[in-house]
Amino acid sequence: DGEACQVGVGCSLVLTILSPPSSIVDASDIVSSVLGVTLGRHPGSRDTSPRLQVLTLTASELQLIAAIPPPATSGNLTLILKPAVASPGFSDEELQVQTTLEID
Repeated sequence: DGEACQVGVGCSLVLTILSPPSSIVDASDIVSSVLGVTLGRHPGSRDTSPRLQVLTLTASELQLIAAIPPPATSGNLTLILKPAVASPGFSDEELQVQTTLEID
């Protein structure tokens, strides 16, 4: 869910993750990365990283919003999210989630 992403226009995505790792307490506990397209800057900032905000967090569900700065190129944007610290017994890759959307 969220706004459509287009070249030159930032967008936001609402994401729901079921059974989130217990190491996640707030947005600072989540690392994000983007593959596939070049991102511009958030308006009024030099930051080109997605900004994350936790909407709800329970033991069974994490809902967050990812604000994507304006993409500078078209193509498939893959947003990867993972805990900053892996839960005991799990690797980063086992806990990461990703979503892909097309940028026109």
